Amino acid sequence: MGLISKQLGKVAYITQTTVGAAETIVTNATTLDTVVTAITFHNTHSSAIVCTVCRVAASGGSVDTADINDEVWQQSVAASDTAVYDVPIPLNDTNDTIQVYAATASKVNCWADGFTLPDQT
Repeated sequence: MGLISKQLGKVAYITQTTVGAAETIVTNATTLDTVVTAITFHNTHSSAIVCTVCRVAASGGSVDTADINDEVWQQSVAASDTAVYDVPIPLNDTNDTIQVYAATASKVNCWADGFTLPDQT
């Protein structure tokens, strides 16, 4: 049986503009391991916008808030353009998350693709 790629999460428009309020796009569920294979950003604005991805480890089994140390990727996405972060990110613990934010609110669509599999521990 092979792995099937699927959309893991979607944010219609990223509304948060700071790391401490980053929006969760993927949360690893109990009994699963998740591998995020790509995160896509599409800028609908008339000027470039910096977008940021954070990999946030669970804290005491609960979803944690992103901080500057959780940032794994940041890129300016040109006006009316799309950028893809395509380095695999494994989420192994329950409530590990991928969180995103953008320098300008409500102008960037974002979605994550990847796969889930039964917990390998």
